[in-house]
This record gives sequence, C-alpha cells and structure tokens, in this order.
Amino acid sequence: MTSRELAAALAYLQSGGYVEYEELRSRELPGLPRLVRVGITAAGADLVDGTSDDPGIDIP
Repeated sequence: MTSRELAAALAYLQSGGYVEYEELRSRELPGLPRLVRVGITAAGADLVDGTSDDPGIDIP
C-alpha cells in the first residue's frame, strides 16, 4: 500500500466515523516525517465484529 492509498483509506474510515486520527509533529526532532495516531471508534468496532456493514469496506 502506498502512502497515498493509506491516506485515502484513513480519510474514508474517518468520514464514516469508524476511526479518529490526528497528525502529530515532533518539536524536538524537526525534519522527521509526520506521525499519525489512529484510534478505532465504536462504529469501527461494530464493523470489525460484523454487527454493522459498509459496502466500501472489505473485512475478511
């Protein structure tokens, strides 16, 4: 998966309310690539558990 594909997947998941994420920047270590912290929401957990469905998401 490319970084562009990952960004698109995260944006889709966030728009559906399945994850929350924020970009973090290090003040102590300038020049490092950005870091992203991602957390699953209750709606995202329902997708993983199979109690809800989204046609745009394939969970094996």
